[in-house]
Amino acid sequence: SQLPDVHSYYNMLLGLNEWAKALRCMSLTDLIQSVNTGQKIEVASATDVIPTLHTVLDEMIRKLQDYMDDSQPGYKFLSAIRALDPRQVLSLPSNANTHLECFPDLTVTSELLTDLAIYMDRVKNLSPDDQNNLDVLQFWKALCASAPALSQLALEYLCVPSSGVDVERSFSMYKTVLDDKRMNMTEDTVKTLNFIYFNSKNVCDD
Repeated sequence: SQLPDVHSYYNMLLGLNEWAKALRCMSLTDLIQSVNTGQKIEVASATDVIPTLHTVLDEMIRKLQDYMDDSQPGYKFLSAIRALDPRQVLSLPSNANTHLECFPDLTVTSELLTDLAIYMDRVKNLSPDDQNNLDVLQFWKALCASAPALSQLALEYLCVPSSGVDVERSFSMYKTVLDDKRMNMTEDTVKTLNFIYFNSKNVCDD
């Protein structure tokens, strides 16, 4: 299945955490109804698996809570990047300027603040239909002329991979590029071949 965009991950984590907590607090009857797929589930057999299910949910909630901690820089980034989503920025509990300060190694300059004001005005003028059909990256590309500094920042951050899968695949591709018969290649040649192999595969898959 397709991974959510990086600016949607924060909401996904919140929703997953709340779902796990709600499931953990369900009564046996409600739990059976929630997982029933049309097959009759006997209460006795369901009772046997409840402790195991609770253990799994408790561990899931614990891991989510560990990740959803303000001390986690990745979690702060996922929270902050919502300010660059025109569909979310107006509903955030704090202003967009506060969220910009959470980005790593970013100095909020007067130019960024000027661009931010332009961005917010543009968002406020979006109609409900515009919001529903919005392509976030295209929105920022269209804003490049009037808010260049913030647009460049947004396009860089919004393209951050939402998963490490592609990185792992690129490393695995080295097995194809480098073998016993091709050990004399320079580092630059190996990098270039790996780039070609990996990206040509992605183009074919698309």
